[in-house]
Amino acid sequence: MRRTVIALGLAATLAGTAHAVVWRADKTEADALALAAPIMFIGRVDRGGLAILIARDWALTAAHVAEPLTSANRIRWGDRDYAIKRVVLHPQGASDPARPRQPPEVDLALIQLAEPVDGVFPLMPNRATDELDQNLVIAGYGDFGPAGAPLTPADGRLRAVENTVTDAGPLRLFLHFDVAPFSLPLEGIGAAGDSGGPAFSRARGWSLFGVSSGADGPPGQYGTVDVYARVSSHIGWIESVAGAFHDIRIIQQANLRSVKIPRGSPVFGRVTLQGVVGVDGKVGDVTVLESNMPQRFEAEVKAALRRFRFEPRVEAGVPVARTVVQTFKLEPPTHSKSKPADDPYRVDDAMVIDLMRDLKPR
Repeated sequence: MRRTVIALGLAATLAGTAHAVVWRADKTEADALALAAPIMFIGRVDRGGLAILIARDWALTAAHVAEPLTSANRIRWGDRDYAIKRVVLHPQGASDPARPRQPPEVDLALIQLAEPVDGVFPLMPNRATDELDQNLVIAGYGDFGPAGAPLTPADGRLRAVENTVTDAGPLRLFLHFDVAPFSLPLEGIGAAGDSGGPAFSRARGWSLFGVSSGADGPPGQYGTVDVYARVSSHIGWIESVAGAFHDIRIIQQANLRSVKIPRGSPVFGRVTLQGVVGVDGKVGDVTVLESNMPQRFEAEVKAALRRFRFEPRVEAGVPVARTVVQTFKLEPPTHSKSKPADDPYRVDDAMVIDLMRDLKPR
């Protein structure tokens, strides 16, 4: 797979008013629909373009999408329309009348909503600066189709594709649409009008890396480069307007006690737990989602998870409760031949602590 850094000295052109995604020619619409199935945080702006929910009452979008918006406009998440309370352009986000088809220097804007959006898990703005070579997901509503074919008119369903950051500048991220075999399994690109839509990482706990700003090249064709405003470069501005953002952090670990595994039980196994980290940092409502291990092991793992303490997730300065899902693995210990055959298996505390550092939101 080709992932060479490219130096792009381009002036990206703004996307139009429709929004779409295009995938590699050997893939199908079903693939794009399946990848988009869990995505709920993308809102549709009534004047065109997209907005990304980053807190219950805050959204991030492209400045050129937000600039004409007023309190009379609406953004739709699911089947509900939400009113706009205020729009805050980045200080370098105003349009330049002398360059009407070019995005502003920093194509970002925050939108505060008049009421919170319920039932939608917001994306956490990314603050890490290692975006280069990261595989991201991009998504859009509207016209769609495979590369090289006429686009099918919009039907209001969300579709998603994936792409890789091939260049990362101080202000922007660049995603190049490669042809197979140099592409990702569902590689694709946005077409006209994806402005304000996300480029996000699932591997980083569903975090927002970029906001769609424009493109260089024929829309939806191989060789075209999608251009995204780089979120990590502007996290300070985002927090100065909306408040602090950070995900769940472990502040107190709990050792997993030794567990005796009954004779004849499987040596390998796993338990997947679901718990809720509250605004007080404590874990409650722990349940077993899946397990192939003895109940005694399940009970001890549940107790260990409850003993952990966290700094809760914070969205726009507000602590929020979040459901997390974590899998614990039981691996066989290394026994010397001199030890009795019925010596109880023991769970490695360090292994469990390492796993707990990678909690996944659900």
